[in-house]
Amino acid sequence: MIKTSQCIVSYPPEELDFEKWQRLVNLMAKLYNATSGVVVQFRQESFNVVSTSDNADNFLKVNSSWPWDMKSFCRKIIETNDKLYVNNAKDSDEWSCSPPVAEGPVRSYLGYPLYWPDGSLFGSFCVIDTKPTEYPYSLIEMLEQLKLIVESELKHVFDKQKIKSLLAENIDILKVVEQEQTQAQIVKSALSLQESINTATLASLIDSVIRINQQGTILSCNLATESIFGYSPKELIGKNVNILSSTFNVLHEITKPDASYSDENYAELIQQFEAQHKNGNSLPVQLSVSQIKIGSDIQFIALLSDISDKVQHEQMLKQLALYDSLTNCANRNLLNERFEYELAKAKRDNLTFSIAYLDLNEFKPINDKYGHQAGDIALITIVKRIKQVVRSHDLVARVGGDEFVVLFNNSIDAQHLKTKLLHKIRQPIPYEGHEFSISSSIGVASYPNDAKSLADLLRIADNKMYLDKKKK
Repeated sequence: MIKTSQCIVSYPPEELDFEKWQRLVNLMAKLYNATSGVVVQFRQESFNVVSTSDNADNFLKVNSSWPWDMKSFCRKIIETNDKLYVNNAKDSDEWSCSPPVAEGPVRSYLGYPLYWPDGSLFGSFCVIDTKPTEYPYSLIEMLEQLKLIVESELKHVFDKQKIKSLLAENIDILKVVEQEQTQAQIVKSALSLQESINTATLASLIDSVIRINQQGTILSCNLATESIFGYSPKELIGKNVNILSSTFNVLHEITKPDASYSDENYAELIQQFEAQHKNGNSLPVQLSVSQIKIGSDIQFIALLSDISDKVQHEQMLKQLALYDSLTNCANRNLLNERFEYELAKAKRDNLTFSIAYLDLNEFKPINDKYGHQAGDIALITIVKRIKQVVRSHDLVARVGGDEFVVLFNNSIDAQHLKTKLLHKIRQPIPYEGHEFSISSSIGVASYPNDAKSLADLLRIADNKMYLDKKKK
């Protein structure tokens, strides 16, 4: 039987903030040049699409669903608890007769299972295409890193739900106590109850849970607080909560008049800030604060999540969005951004700049003879050589499988640059005891003499490159 978490009941799709993942699935579709980037949730014996890329050719829509008992790729990765890559499902004995392929447009699938922090199933994270694919090993493994972004959000939701449930249980108890005791006794009972709020559950959380009064004094904390901030409970209890940050006034944010607390007994305020470890190092954390009212007494339960991994993942997303994953040079997105910058500067200062469109000659035979790994090494080597020729502020972008663009200002002679590039690129490339050489063809177009838009400059440079290729 598939183990599913109670969070699936407590947090149905409409309550999870899947909009945070929209940018991720859109990036997946672009990065893998695929029809669909998808997050799928398994609920009530069926698979449900909860987030999918918004490209025009995507045939999957949010809330699309299919039953567990249908033969599907998502079911396979859950049953095997492993990734699945099918590059050509139509030619696969296992998959050619499955409904997504035989009755639908699916031809390629790459996916990983997704889990809640307690190991129970959430669903799957996948890239789907309507054409066969040949993903390099680096792209296959990269999807596993991307899925960690989704699972980090699931972790935060999971822990937050635990805290909310515990608070709700104890508030109900306190309402009964309030009917029978004086105000002083209520506060005393509240403190006693809060100390015993399911200690075993709090201890099991990997996020820090801290109870604070209105003056900012830390009244209690769980064991995870020490692993995140370095302070033992003994060192923190009785101290002001601002000990956890030298740059962010935690108490002020929690108690300021316009803090977004509205519910009588439970409400939430969420912030991100740079916290400070006991050793002086800074770390990014997400702060979720619950305000609870016990009679006339107000206290706060702060859930602090170390989001260092999340920040790293976001930086990785930025890297993926702007840079080629194989060669680490710019991709089309960064080329577009840089062109707009150079265009604005050229108009302002009456300057010119150029692009060189470079295509490798007879690159495919290298792949056919030595394999794709040799081809990858060749591309990486060639990018390094291009960067050795151009200046540090010139942009090198990969715009196709074996096509590159160099964007440079005209303080250097374009013909001289072209000659140096042609010579540098055709130097022999060593590979496993062998050597092979790859020549190239280059076309150059300049702003504003040849064209004034990036599309036109690329088209003109591409045409010149093909004329150069015909001469060889």
